[in-house]
Amino acid sequence: VPLFAQKKADNLLRAIQESKARPLSRLIFALGIANIGERAAQNLAEKFRTMEALMGASREEVMTVPEIGVVSADGLVRFFAQKEVREVIVRLREAGVNMRGADRASEGRLAGQVFVFTGEMEGLPRSQAAALVRERGAEVGTGVTQKTTVLVKGRQGGGSKYQKALALGVRVITQKEFEEMVYGQG
Repeated sequence: VPLFAQKKADNLLRAIQESKARPLSRLIFALGIANIGERAAQNLAEKFRTMEALMGASREEVMTVPEIGVVSADGLVRFFAQKEVREVIVRLREAGVNMRGADRASEGRLAGQVFVFTGEMEGLPRSQAAALVRERGAEVGTGVTQKTTVLVKGRQGGGSKYQKALALGVRVITQKEFEEMVYGQG
């Protein structure tokens, strides 16, 4: 079954590469900092834009971020003051993990667009796909409406959202086209 083993290896390599390109907010959240949830991590990434800036931020600077109070700010500053944490960050950087938010020039590349997702996407959870378009200035809808500009059709995504998109003249793209769009290849 060498073909199966090769496909499995290819999928693993792809997953590793994709994890390196995940948004800064996902890295912040994944660090498991006490009292820092997904939304707070997104707000921190938007405010500080780089891991270096976040690590060097004072308690007062951190407290200017929405959803961050005294307890969260103190915990975050203490977290990054630990030598072990700083060493992990260095190792992650050396491994090629993304330590920067979206560049301001590309941030609005999808501004004004409203994306809706239908069907299952291979190797890309819907929450991550939504984060990718939000980082680039677009909105994410749950259902197809007249405001929807793009429907991303995953596997078996031929249901009511797809039918409504066709009826409204909404642009329908595949997962591959979506990835090319958000990663700047299309």
